[in-house]
Amino acid sequence: MTRYAQRTLTGTNSTLSSWGAPASTGTTLTMPTIEVFNTAGTTTWTPPAGITYAVVFLGGGGGGVLDGGAGGNGGSSTFAFASGTVTALGGKGIDSGTGIGSQSSALSYSAPANSCDGGFGVCSGDTSGAAKATKGAELIYGGAVTPSTSISLTVGAGGTGTYTGGSGYVRVMYGTLINSYRVETFLSSGTFTPSAGVTLVKATIVGGGGSATCSNDFFANDGTASSIAFASGTITAAGGEGASTYRAGFSTVEGALACNNSGRGATSRSYNSGNGGRSLVVASDGVTKVVTAAVTPSTGVTVTIGAGGTAGYAGGSGYAIIEYYV
Repeated sequence: MTRYAQRTLTGTNSTLSSWGAPASTGTTLTMPTIEVFNTAGTTTWTPPAGITYAVVFLGGGGGGVLDGGAGGNGGSSTFAFASGTVTALGGKGIDSGTGIGSQSSALSYSAPANSCDGGFGVCSGDTSGAAKATKGAELIYGGAVTPSTSISLTVGAGGTGTYTGGSGYVRVMYGTLINSYRVETFLSSGTFTPSAGVTLVKATIVGGGGSATCSNDFFANDGTASSIAFASGTITAAGGEGASTYRAGFSTVEGALACNNSGRGATSRSYNSGNGGRSLVVASDGVTKVVTAAVTPSTGVTVTIGAGGTAGYAGGSGYAIIEYYV
């Protein structure tokens, strides 16, 4: 675990943000502390005195690639707020079938620790081609905490295999300013209702990822858009494009779907035991939009979360994060 020290800003123009931070002219601002947990496994974090709200950044572990078989899924990263445990799912391991065993390329690798990335393998011979596991989800959550009361957290491990996935991370941000900060994360469609006094928010909107297939029988499809219907206009983040390849006689698909609420595209590989030769297909991630928008206190705003593409190996669904000060 790494802790980044606080910094103090002073002066007459110390306003933190234009999207809703408390006015601070002529005051001293203490920047937040961030504690970083990088070791896979479960541990605890204890809020210091005076800390009543924390923001957590979570990344799930990436999937693995196994010679001649199914790589392991990455582990999920979690943080147990009193109001409920929040999660960033791990990426999916890829089933490389029977052709990934005789490696000859330096491109094959295990993903770095704390990258959330999936492993990658390249094989040679009659069944040449590449296999890429998918990346873990990366999300932000906020929630109330109780000073001196420990909270359980888990850093997701990378998926097992010949080429392992990168482990995930948990980062906890807190401080006196964060006590007035709020983060609402939408993993499914719903309504955001601004609380009293909130007139401006920052929104991050991510569309669903595309699906991937190498089947002769059907083509991959796109992820669907995520959106937030602000009064000034709806902000839409398009879904990622599906990815397909067609090769005569190649009707068996191997691959890795993307984890939900990652907005990432899936991967797949073509395969024919008689002809050999595999093609790696990688679908597109959903689009990310980051905006500030005016809102009216106590007036609901519709949030729509896009699904991942479903044909072949499914893409990851999208998400939306809304940040503001109270």
